[in-house]
Amino acid sequence: MRIAPMWETENALYHFREKDRAEYHTGEKPNLKYAVLDRDFFISTWQRKDMDGIHEIFDTEKEAYNYIFDQNKFLFGQN
Repeated sequence: MRIAPMWETENALYHFREKDRAEYHTGEKPNLKYAVLDRDFFISTWQRKDMDGIHEIFDTEKEAYNYIFDQNKFLFGQN
């Protein structure tokens, strides 16, 4: 898994460099979020938030790192 900063609107995530596009297309002020993605997930200009390969979306990078850490502990049986 990996973490990517993305702009979140009501129904979509936008590439980090596409804040203006998110505002223009949705009429919303997007929020910067941190998405936990499959390592090979391709980040396009925008994607639906419910796509396969997007595990969780967090407000902070630290929360995203903690999620990955906890998932790895679970997967590898470390307590």
